[in-house]
Amino acid sequence: MSNTEYIFCSVVFSEKGKSYYYLTTDDSIEVGDYVEVLGMHFPSVAKVVKIEKFSKNSVPYDVEKVKSITKLIKKHNALLSTEQNLYTDISTENNPDEDLETNGLFDCLDEIICEVQPPLTEEQISYFEQNNDISLPIQYRELLLKEGNGLKIHYKTPEEGVFHGDTHFRIIRGINWKRKSRNKRLSRPFMFGDKTSVDIKDLPYPQFNDCLEHTISEADDICNICDHRYECVFSCAGEYTSTPFYNGTLELLDAGCTYSYHLILNGPRRGEIWFSNENEQFFRYAKSFKEFLKKMCTAEYV
Repeated sequence: MSNTEYIFCSVVFSEKGKSYYYLTTDDSIEVGDYVEVLGMHFPSVAKVVKIEKFSKNSVPYDVEKVKSITKLIKKHNALLSTEQNLYTDISTENNPDEDLETNGLFDCLDEIICEVQPPLTEEQISYFEQNNDISLPIQYRELLLKEGNGLKIHYKTPEEGVFHGDTHFRIIRGINWKRKSRNKRLSRPFMFGDKTSVDIKDLPYPQFNDCLEHTISEADDICNICDHRYECVFSCAGEYTSTPFYNGTLELLDAGCTYSYHLILNGPRRGEIWFSNENEQFFRYAKSFKEFLKKMCTAEYV
C-alpha cells in the first residue's frame, strides 16, 4: 500500500448482520471474498461486502483505531470440490414397513390430561406438504387432521405426588402450515436410512477434502462460509436442527438441553421417530408415530 492510500473493507459476520470496517494492505481482496478478522476476542470469518480506497488526506476514519484484516480465507469464485457427498448413495425408496394403521391411534390419550390445538383441514395440511415438497407419514397426518395441530401431554403424577422438577408436561409439535417460504431441508433425503443409530464420531471426517474447518480450525464460524454447508453432516452453520444431520426430518418434541425427537419423512426409515442428542448421536426411538405417542403418554418423564 502506498503512503497515500488506505484500503477499507466493509465486512459482515452474518447474512443480515451489521457491517464493520477493517483495514487491509491486500489489494487482491474483492467483494464477496471471505476474510479472517479479529472479533471481540477470537479470530472470526467475515464476508467482504464493500471496498473503499482513500488517500491519506481524505480518509474519513482514524486509522489508528481501525482493526486490520488478518488474512484472506476464501475467494468468492474459488472452485468447489468435485467430490461426491458421502451420503448420496442412500436409498430413496420409502419404508415398505411404515405403520399405516390409524385404528386406536389416540386411545392412549384417554388415560391422561391432554391439551390440544385445533385440528387442521385437509387443505391446510396439503398446502404445507405441497409448499415443502413432502408427504407427511400417515399416522402423524391423522393427528393433525383428527386430533389437533399439536398436543400438550401432562405427566402422570407419581405416587408420592411430586413432579420431576418443573417440567411436568411435554409438547408434541404441530406444523406451521401458514409459512409461505419453503423449508428445503424437509424434502432433502434422510442421510441415515441404512442405519438404526448414528454417532457422528464414527463417521468419516472431514467429509470433503476442501473442508475449511479441517484446514482453518482456529477461526470461528467457518461452516457459515462453506459451500458444502447444506450437505455436510459436520456443518456447524446455524441452529443444530437446521444442519444436514436432520435432513428429511421434522422435529416433534424438544426434550430440553440438546435432546429432541424427530419424525423421519422419507427413505427406508420413513414414519419412524428418532431421538437426538444435538447433532452428535441419533437413534431410532420408536418404529411408528403410534408407538411414540403411547410412550409419551405412559412415561413418567422424558
